Amino acid sequence: NLKKSEDVRKWVVRRKISKKGGSKAPKIQRLITPERIHRKKYLEKKKIEKVKKTGQSLKAYKKLLSKYIKEEREVEQEKRKNGNYMVNHWNNVIQKYANCSRMMSMWG
Repeated sequence: NLKKSEDVRKWVVRRKISKKGGSKAPKIQRLITPERIHRKKYLEKKKIEKVKKTGQSLKAYKKLLSKYIKEEREVEQEKRKNGNYMVNHWNNVIQKYANCSRMMSMWG
């Protein structure tokens, strides 16, 4: 058994290559160093910050959207209170499709 302080490369099983006259050894897994641990914590922290920021911006967007929808609903209700709402609505539809020959043939 090896200790943490010992060099792993000395104990790797090597195999000889006849053509080149040398030897090959398998790759050694990268060791977990203090720098690696620090980097991993840093990246995790950045990821969490990004998720929180996204959540806050989503919350602000939903608030703004609900405010906009509420205002639009109020405007629509004001229009409906007016007795001529449907008449005005159909006049707008007719004006919108006035250039379309098929629609014109349908209306008269």
